[in-house]
Amino acid sequence: MQTLTSQFQVKKLNVSGPTPAERSMPSVATLNNYIYVFGGVKDDFKTSVDTFYDDLNRFNIKENTWENISTRGASPKPRAFSTLIADANNNRILLFGGVHYGKSFSNLVTFDDLWAYSPDQNTWTQIQPANEGPQGRGGASVWLDNNLMYVFGGVKDFTHMLNDLWVYDLQNNTWTQLGEDNSINAPTGRYTCYNDTKAWNGKLYLYGGEGIGKKGFSITNDTWQYDIKTKTWTDITPSPENNVTPARVQGSMAIIDNSLLLQGGDIKERSVKGCGSPFPENANDELWQFNLATKVWSPLTADGVILPKHKRAGSTVVDKKMYILFGYDFQCNNENDLGQVWNKDIYVLDFKNLK
Repeated sequence: MQTLTSQFQVKKLNVSGPTPAERSMPSVATLNNYIYVFGGVKDDFKTSVDTFYDDLNRFNIKENTWENISTRGASPKPRAFSTLIADANNNRILLFGGVHYGKSFSNLVTFDDLWAYSPDQNTWTQIQPANEGPQGRGGASVWLDNNLMYVFGGVKDFTHMLNDLWVYDLQNNTWTQLGEDNSINAPTGRYTCYNDTKAWNGKLYLYGGEGIGKKGFSITNDTWQYDIKTKTWTDITPSPENNVTPARVQGSMAIIDNSLLLQGGDIKERSVKGCGSPFPENANDELWQFNLATKVWSPLTADGVILPKHKRAGSTVVDKKMYILFGYDFQCNNENDLGQVWNKDIYVLDFKNLK
């Protein structure tokens, strides 16, 4: 365990403006000093009421203020587990996929639509690609590099996790499939992996995710690298003593300098089921660093620093700072406890001194 007080700092922001409603699995992206947040779901386990959102909000990084955006015209339907990514070259954000479901996860709907939001026009536009693209899914991993948007995996339904890889050409408006579903030369089918949305030295990275097998849902504990030039996946998972322990899912990741950094998420070990939750939960506050040169994971701590404890949050990276929004902690020592503790704050993990 490393104690690296000087390498990162954590603070909770004092914000103003209309704070968006509590939610989990929102879509988050940063464009021109604004953090945009679309949708998400407040799946209240105690009341069994699932509230899906289709609102668009943005947070001004310079002023620490929230703003609810009333867009003009058509907009994406309410959903969670969708992907949002900034297309800075065209001053817009792109939304793909997502899911909607009913009580007890019934009537699952997966979306395959692609939308663009223009801050200049304050409008959503549904993009109609020139050819057929990926099937509907939620919780996919997405990256943007050189006007190409890569989409990997996601949940098709509660019996099938995808592991196909697609790329959308922003200039030509076309989809190309790079890897088929059920491929053996790729990460196994999964959703809600840890990944940053940018490439590093021509490569895409992801950690973990949740798959499904004969015994139900399972958390993976592997790290993968995709080489954009050679179009190949490589399993770069280190030996057990140099790996993340235990496995986790539905947290936040950033690529900063020569490191992957993952924070928070859900750990199945020591998890608790109760307080209305349909599945065992154990939100955590741990921070881990993966050195891209040595391919080793290491836990990071800092004396006197309290890290946010969360799962299913949204996150984005700006100037070596990881912003963490929404999601929830889970506290259930007995049935009278709160269960879900919704995060109403914005946490900033500053890695400007990371080594």
